[in-house]
Amino acid sequence: VTDARLQAQYETHRAGIDRTSLVFGTQLSRLVNQTFANPGRSTRFGVPGRAGVWYCARELDTAVAEVAHHRIAYLAEIDRPDEEDIVCRLVLADVHGERFADLRDRHRQSTMCLDPSSYRASQAFAERLWADHGEGVVYPSVRRRRGVCFAVLRSPVLSRLRRANSYRLVIQDYRLAEVEDLGA
Repeated sequence: VTDARLQAQYETHRAGIDRTSLVFGTQLSRLVNQTFANPGRSTRFGVPGRAGVWYCARELDTAVAEVAHHRIAYLAEIDRPDEEDIVCRLVLADVHGERFADLRDRHRQSTMCLDPSSYRASQAFAERLWADHGEGVVYPSVRRRRGVCFAVLRSPVLSRLRRANSYRLVIQDYRLAEVEDLGA
């Protein structure tokens, strides 16, 4: 079996992800399971070789700022300053967990995890959370002042996932130039 989600379901996933790490029988469960079963590239709290991380924000403007930042970074890597149509679907979810680390306290260790140019401290922190069975992290957005973000490490804390509106982002000269609400 080569599909990462199926590997997790049949407990043969290389990162040790098993069926208890997945969500079944809920709307958008395939999207959630794909996120956790496919770690992808290195992220702020995503540790290489571990399960993927579900990133979300409390506010729409924060979510847009975070998505735009990472898309612009990608465009810079491929030397492409403009992109007209980045269509993103907003997915709403309830996040309920008792074992979330809160980095909004401004302590030195928390601040180190929020370095805008390095994920070294945040990944080491996430590795400790994984070992301690932590469910995720709530933290101030690095890309939008006063924004609040969540990094969910364990899929069972997500519930009531539902599709919301789609948005079109326009990047010009490596900057977010426009956000258009496309509706549902």
